[in-house]
Amino acid sequence: KIMMRSVSMASFASTSSSTMNQAIDFHLTPVEREQFEEYRNHEGYLEKYGTALFAGWQKRYWKIRCKREFYLSYQKDEKANAKPNPLKIDLIKDLAKESEKKLTFNYNDERVFELRAKTSQERDKWVEALQFLIQVRDKIGDFTDERNISLGCYFKGGTPVERNTLTESDDGKLSTSGKKRKDKSYKHKNIGQEELRGVLDD
Repeated sequence: KIMMRSVSMASFASTSSSTMNQAIDFHLTPVEREQFEEYRNHEGYLEKYGTALFAGWQKRYWKIRCKREFYLSYQKDEKANAKPNPLKIDLIKDLAKESEKKLTFNYNDERVFELRAKTSQERDKWVEALQFLIQVRDKIGDFTDERNISLGCYFKGGTPVERNTLTESDDGKLSTSGKKRKDKSYKHKNIGQEELRGVLDD
């Protein structure tokens, strides 16, 4: 059962990635696709101005990651186990260059970030990347519909199956027993629909 579950999750993560790549290929020109590949994994150190208890400039490691969702995240350093603070790129607005090395943006009307790079060239690279990815995210739209179609194929939501009657034989085959009901029930009860959505969001 554990092996079946792992394979299923990997399959849907792959489907989600494939859907995004198809959207990129469909909506972007060849030149834009090259830019997307250049910016989608951009990362490096920037200083963030803190306004809470420890005010002042704080060095943080920033990453752009574009999968099903587009994220800009920051963490204390570049170590793999450092806890990231993710920001959805489509919620970034009012992105602007400030002075020689600084940039600012409003995040979801909740907070204004003030960042500083080592050089103006580095600052310009971050601004170009974020501006471009904001436009791409808006251009290709949301993947929710495509993902739900894939999830629907897995769960067979419209198939009336007796609840809690899924059994597995010694050879690994799944079968159901008992009366069929009119209400909708998932074909596979060991994995929740929301749980799979969480996997696809990672």
